[in-house]
Amino acid sequence: MDKRVGFLGKVIAIFMIGSFLFCGSHAYGAESEKEAFLKGVAYGQKGNYGAAIKAFTKAIELKPDFAEAYHNRGLIYYVKGKGDKALADFTKAVEIKKNLADAYFYRASIYDSRNDLDRALPDYTKALEIKPDFAPAYSSRGIIFSKKGDFDKALSDFNKALEIQPVFGREHYLRGKVYLSKKIFDKAIADYNQAIEMDPKDVDAYCDRGWAYQETGDLKKALADDSKALLLDPEYSWAYYDRGLAYFRLAEYKSAISDYKKAVKLNPKGASDALKEFIKHEGSQESPEASKAVNVTDLEPKDSGALYDRLLEYFRPATGEVVFSGDKRAVELDSKSARDAIQEPVKHEDLAKDSKAEEASQAIKNLLSPPRGWKGLIGKMHGKK
Repeated sequence: MDKRVGFLGKVIAIFMIGSFLFCGSHAYGAESEKEAFLKGVAYGQKGNYGAAIKAFTKAIELKPDFAEAYHNRGLIYYVKGKGDKALADFTKAVEIKKNLADAYFYRASIYDSRNDLDRALPDYTKALEIKPDFAPAYSSRGIIFSKKGDFDKALSDFNKALEIQPVFGREHYLRGKVYLSKKIFDKAIADYNQAIEMDPKDVDAYCDRGWAYQETGDLKKALADDSKALLLDPEYSWAYYDRGLAYFRLAEYKSAISDYKKAVKLNPKGASDALKEFIKHEGSQESPEASKAVNVTDLEPKDSGALYDRLLEYFRPATGEVVFSGDKRAVELDSKSARDAIQEPVKHEDLAKDSKAEEASQAIKNLLSPPRGWKGLIGKMHGKK
């Protein structure tokens, strides 16, 4: 699960009430439309969203150019997960009244949630032009800059958000991610420290601070942070990945393999990619003793962890041998030659001489070829989770 998903929802919940109060206190026109509007505000604050929508709709029927009513109804639709209706209402609101910063912000949030960054970015910027002290807009725009890889602009926006709202622990976390991406590890750790101080249950901050410690070589602290993250959220797959790598670097191979199996089970796609990289970049450099920790005979037939354990053994240049000899049920490859090749131990030089074995060898290597490099993987894990 992506732990950032709830952040925007919390921002909306907080600022929705403020928007209601602002709009309610500035409502105008005939008494009936004003009453309908204020009823909508009251219903919305109590969580009676169905009644709130009816009340705002009534206000709009009585006053078709009631921008604030469109805005507030859009908020309700968004909270209810009706993004298209929310988008239409926010668009109508800014067509009627072009200085509604909140409407631009929430419309940008919808685009952002759909990964339509090129539409979200100008709306966040417009909101900030209208309302220069709008800290959540700086934070949200900073996230988009981070996604686009423009870390300097992201850093500027997070700095501005913290200047306006120093108590925003999440902004310390987000800025820490930028420093981590820029490999400024001391500042990243300092921001993660601040984020954790403000929210001791911030799982993401523990996990990412753990990675920063790994990058600086402090593996014991990395283990402690990843373990804390898993204590808070036992299903956080990336924390298993990080801790597994720390264990491997400490030559605690059984613990490493155990963590990777859990990561694969919780997040087959993400953790499998990570494990491919682990095998490619770490597995061939470490002690062959690591392979002795691998036992795949008790795994389910489709357990992808078994495949990667076998591949971990396969790429051991120290012996020059392919050492597969375990349960073939755990390995499901498209190539019959690949299946045949891994059932019995063979020499690397034999692979080079036998065309079918060579084909199988290439098939296995293709499985190990990730869609992005090691640096890209870390970017995915700790920059775009």
